[in-house]
Amino acid sequence: MSIYPILGLLLFYFLPILSSFFICNLFSGPAPINFFQYWLARLLGSAFLAMFMHVLIVYCGPFHSAFYFYAANAVLLCLSYYFKKQSGAPSYPWREMLKWESPFLIIYVLALLSFAFHPHLIYGEKAPDFQTLNFFYRYMGGAITNPLAGGSPLRYYYLGHFLVGLWGKASFLAPDIAYFAALSLWCSFFVASVSLLLVAFEWSWKMAVPASCALLLSSNLAFVSKFISGAINFTT
Repeated sequence: MSIYPILGLLLFYFLPILSSFFICNLFSGPAPINFFQYWLARLLGSAFLAMFMHVLIVYCGPFHSAFYFYAANAVLLCLSYYFKKQSGAPSYPWREMLKWESPFLIIYVLALLSFAFHPHLIYGEKAPDFQTLNFFYRYMGGAITNPLAGGSPLRYYYLGHFLVGLWGKASFLAPDIAYFAALSLWCSFFVASVSLLLVAFEWSWKMAVPASCALLLSSNLAFVSKFISGAINFTT
């Protein structure tokens, strides 16, 4: 495999961090941010960016491209830096942030490897999901239409596909690779969301993350059984 898709997959994971620094300003105070605030900003930053870019592109013009994605994030980073300087908040705890990020990056990589070697693990509405993602790879702006019935409105949840299309183009990934990357990233984000809930109930994040991973696996035992059977067939 070429090194470029691997770099693109790593870029795909780290791109949501860009918009999260803007949300981190909501937690500015005398103390540095903690695990809960950092990951809450990570998740809210993705949602904020999706809605901001959706309004910008649908109502203002053809901005669904990597260039405008990076331009919007550059503006948000500049605003984040300005507001942080104005508030006098302490600097980010970079070493701690690296510790908070590491387990979720590992989850992302493990999910990628699982889906890459065992694509049968992905089940559900693959056809409409992939068709919608392909539409947003070609989409530049204006009305959002149904890729299966050109000209009619798209009556399907699409905000996630819209954002994944942006991340995929900004990571220079082909749509099929971006599809696997998005599913892997959602696994990581699911564990992060459950971990935040447990931390809110005064769990340590070092206990919350493994417990959330166990919940992810136990909530879908079909995934585990398919992985094991696929691994046996793959090695034999």
